[in-house]
Amino acid sequence: MNLRKLRLAMRITQEALAHDAGTSSSYLSAIENGRSSPTLKAMERLAKALGVNAVYLLSRRISISIVSDDELEIGAILARPAVTLRRHPHKPTGRPSKTK
Repeated sequence: MNLRKLRLAMRITQEALAHDAGTSSSYLSAIENGRSSPTLKAMERLAKALGVNAVYLLSRRISISIVSDDELEIGAILARPAVTLRRHPHKPTGRPSKTK
């Protein structure tokens, strides 16, 4: 699965993606490390949070290239066009920051 590869290329933390997809970061970690298989509903939520079709997460191979400092081009090895996404270097999670 291409979840981790895509998440890292988009500069999104596990915590932020889990929050945006409405799941826990431990469940996301288990999926990325192959310790858990996501449900179809979870795959849909993760793909939506990343701004891609679930096909890109399930494809055997995808290519990710940097188009510019804030954009990525993602192409699956399918008869589908590449998708250009904006990266989120500091994507807010909606949670209060921890300050002391």
